[in-house]
Amino acid sequence: QEALTAEEIASRHFVSVPKLNRDFRYYTQKSLREFMIHVRLQHAAKYLLNGYSVRDTTHLAGFSSETHFIRTFKAYYQTTPHQYAKKQQFVK
Repeated sequence: QEALTAEEIASRHFVSVPKLNRDFRYYTQKSLREFMIHVRLQHAAKYLLNGYSVRDTTHLAGFSSETHFIRTFKAYYQTTPHQYAKKQQFVK
């Protein structure tokens, strides 16, 4: 949920933002931004499976707007959050 920025993380670890980004990509093969979105989407998927609404999941996973969340979720999972939750509940 916390809206962390690269500046805050770099400051907490006493490195510059460019060094943070460079080192992060070196060790993870992802940018810091990509990684943060990936983690937020994984949390969102869990919230959806636990019966949270798309609106609540948007907030709990740290997305700024429902539209942005749905668009990002669909790009990552190739389905909408509502369809994902419905399909996963059917599989159980």
